Amino acid sequence: MVGCEECLFCSSLDNKKYYIYNKEYTKEEYIQQKNNYLQQKEYFDSWFLALKNTEITIGSDNVAGNFIINSENISNGFYVYDIKDAKNVILV
Repeated sequence: MVGCEECLFCSSLDNKKYYIYNKEYTKEEYIQQKNNYLQQKEYFDSWFLALKNTEITIGSDNVAGNFIINSENISNGFYVYDIKDAKNVILV
């Protein structure tokens, strides 16, 4: 995802706003749906844990985690871009 704002549970989108599961919503609908999901912590946790099975890495060496792009020497990293020599990192 590139250039997206206010998107939940989405993938492969560019410059989108107010999407859930790659479906577009009005701002009001999105806020209502987002609040519903935020009140269901166990739902979000299960979605996040399912991501760990994906193990997507692109242009990276010696890494362990998910969605690691153009990085090296990463241990336990999730959603990491252009980082070297780090461990236990998320959204970096």
